[in-house]
Formats: sequence, C-alpha cells, structure tokens
Amino acid sequence: MWHEKRNCEVICRNRSRCPNETIEGIDWAGYVFVMEDDHRKEVVKLSPEAEKKTRVLDVPDIYTRNEFELKRILKERLLTYFPNLQIQIQT
Repeated sequence: MWHEKRNCEVICRNRSRCPNETIEGIDWAGYVFVMEDDHRKEVVKLSPEAEKKTRVLDVPDIYTRNEFELKRILKERLLTYFPNLQIQIQT
C-alpha cells in the first residue's frame, strides 16, 4: 500500500487472516498495489472503496518471498507509477 507522504508498507500477506488493521490500512492508503487480479478482488472484498485506488501489477504469484527476481519485477512495475522513486534491491 502506498501513501503519497509515507513509505510503502505491506499490511497483510495472508488473505485468509487479515486483521482489522489491514482494512484500516487499505482505507488509509492513497494507492494499493497487488500482484494479480485475484488479489485485487480480495482487497475490494475487504474494502469496496478501495476499487478505484487498487492497481494490479500483473506479476504472477509464483515467486517465494524476497526472491530477487520478484523484487526486480516489482521495482520495474512500480517505477511505471512513480518514475522518480528510489528503490534499492537487496540480495
């Protein structure tokens, strides 16, 4: 999730166990970025108001957490929305 004046933050990775804080985070965010359309549907199910601010990055959910290739693809896709964003990928 992204807020224009704050940093990116992942609120909930496990769709089946999202706490109330996740819904508050979705409502707070200026943008919500998800990897796949199924993820977008889950976000909208939690917070219907999020539909207009949710962006699908079209990244298949086949990578392991913190996998270098996943980070590289996410950086590439996020830069299309925020060309001046400085993202460092750590290995």
